[in-house]
Amino acid sequence: MPSERTKTFYIEDPYNSGWIFSDTDGNVLGSTLDGSTPATFVLAPSVALPVFATNPQNGKRISFIESSTAQLSEPELSTRAIGPDTIAVTVGNVQNASSYFLQYADNSNFANSFSISLQAGTTNITGLNANTTYYFRVVANGSGNSGNSDYSTVKSATTQQVVETALNACVVFRDTLTEVDSAAVLPRCSPPPRP
Repeated sequence: MPSERTKTFYIEDPYNSGWIFSDTDGNVLGSTLDGSTPATFVLAPSVALPVFATNPQNGKRISFIESSTAQLSEPELSTRAIGPDTIAVTVGNVQNASSYFLQYADNSNFANSFSISLQAGTTNITGLNANTTYYFRVVANGSGNSGNSDYSTVKSATTQQVVETALNACVVFRDTLTEVDSAAVLPRCSPPPRP
């Protein structure tokens, strides 16, 4: 004998109480009392969906159909600092994903985080602070019968430190050669050739 399955149907309609749930033949399966209490009833295998919810007070009718959604797998994520204000983020492709939602922050709790929508592949995240560790995680967005994935494993990368370099130059003022040295003693500058 096939086992019965329990389905919970829920309508939150605080302005209209008294929803009645019925099968396609009009057999009453359950009801709500206050418009926000879920109606739970045993749906026998012989009862086919759709199930209907009708509110006699206002004439509204809603159909419930059964659908199955498969959750997408978590995307692979890798990060690599490529400059003092840029981190390259690579998101692996997940079958049936329509896009990806990347979240990043300078703390592992993702407080005050930033987020962008992107596609699989490598994206450069720019405008970051130098010498700062950033944390990243990504979700694959489903479409059709595919539900969103869970967040990926958190990855981090530290932007590169800004290195200051000294500028050494020779400057010609009229016919006089002047040496400009901001960091070290330079060999003497040679004057430009005369025309």
